[in-house]
Amino acid sequence: VDDIKARCLKQGYQLSFKTILLSTYGVPQNRKRVFFVAIKGDQIFQFPFPSHAEEKNLFLDKYISIHEAIDDLPIVNPKQYPEGTILDYESTSKNEYQKKLRGISKKVHNHISMQHTDKTIEKFKEIRNKNHDKVYDQNHRLIDKNQISPTITASFYSSFIHYSQNRNLTVREAARIQPFPDNFIFKGNKTTLSKSLLRRKGIYSELFLDQFNQVGNAVPPLFAETLGKELKKFL
Repeated sequence: VDDIKARCLKQGYQLSFKTILLSTYGVPQNRKRVFFVAIKGDQIFQFPFPSHAEEKNLFLDKYISIHEAIDDLPIVNPKQYPEGTILDYESTSKNEYQKKLRGISKKVHNHISMQHTDKTIEKFKEIRNKNHDKVYDQNHRLIDKNQISPTITASFYSSFIHYSQNRNLTVREAARIQPFPDNFIFKGNKTTLSKSLLRRKGIYSELFLDQFNQVGNAVPPLFAETLGKELKKFL
């Protein structure tokens, strides 16, 4: 940070930076990222005040939980639909968050389950039935529907088990948690070959193109909007 700040000052920019827990700005996940804003001249940018907290109070809304973010999406089971199927909404939006992300979208895209084997589905059932309190650092973590989501990463497709369905999260569910509007359609393969295999084969162009990577590597659009409005006001 000191190096970046010195380089900015040398070019005539004042640097503001902040480590932000994005759940405090209405993003339903425990995602912490550092943001930098450099302003030409002597003025220093002030980051927007948080809008959400762990508990609702006079000034802040309560964190948005996972089920508040995704529970209006259709139930989908492994092997129920072929890849690329576009679904209908089966219920109306249940809160303002869902309504905002549905926006103008008329259909549900990118909401097909991974084609889990019967053995994997049985494993998910076993985890759900007997290991409610067991924590998995990386793969197959049973998420708590009443909490904010763990951080959505580029390889999240095998990280979390849906809170009420025996499968991993879909691309659309992760996009809701990130959050992208429902009319943002992800293209390309859902997953690619393993990253190490792609590197060994020299196929570097495909390393970060699959849908799960697109979601996991993104800056949450909802926070980008909040920050953008504050920057516009400042300028």
